[in-house]
Amino acid sequence: MKTLVVGCDASGKSTIARRICERYGDTPVESSRSAQAVEFKAKNERRYMSAAFIDEREAFYLQLEAQEQPRTTSLGGNVVTTNSTLVTRLSHAVMRACIGEPYLRDEEIIPLWLDDERRLGTPLPDAVILARAEPDVIRGRMLARQKSGMQGEDFWGFNSPFFLERYQQRWEGMVASLGSIGVPCLELDTSFTQPDDAGLLVHYDALRQLPLQD
Repeated sequence: MKTLVVGCDASGKSTIARRICERYGDTPVESSRSAQAVEFKAKNERRYMSAAFIDEREAFYLQLEAQEQPRTTSLGGNVVTTNSTLVTRLSHAVMRACIGEPYLRDEEIIPLWLDDERRLGTPLPDAVILARAEPDVIRGRMLARQKSGMQGEDFWGFNSPFFLERYQQRWEGMVASLGSIGVPCLELDTSFTQPDDAGLLVHYDALRQLPLQD
């Protein structure tokens, strides 16, 4: 089973992905944590969100996903990830919308994503989990990260509250669109509970018992 966990920064998606790995023994696949991705993020951390930078960033992450695909395929079995060409295309559409540039809507992104997956030979996710939390909760978690000394958690650019709120809202719409084409989706609100709480994944546990769709 392939599970894609999505959401904005500090929504709880990485913790949910870790819980799934711990509970089921799934293999984590995270292209955004590769040496290339870490180097790219560090080098461009303080760049302004210009149209040229968004184009450059999107091309980089699409290429990164293409490079990661052979390793993902070789793993076989159950995998869980927070990365996908869908994530890349949607996040950069939101970035373009934030600076007043032309951007793709959900009905335009989904066919591009399906083409990406066919071209790369990537199986579609058997489940998409949207981790979400209230904006005040997101800001509070990010402030806590900043105080703990975590790098790259400043309210800047792609981590600004302005962007994160719109990114989360866009995922809520996308999950509805994915459901309409038959991709099983769940929304997990982590506002008033921690993603580590065992009860949070109860609906995912039930979904996991269903036969996979061809």
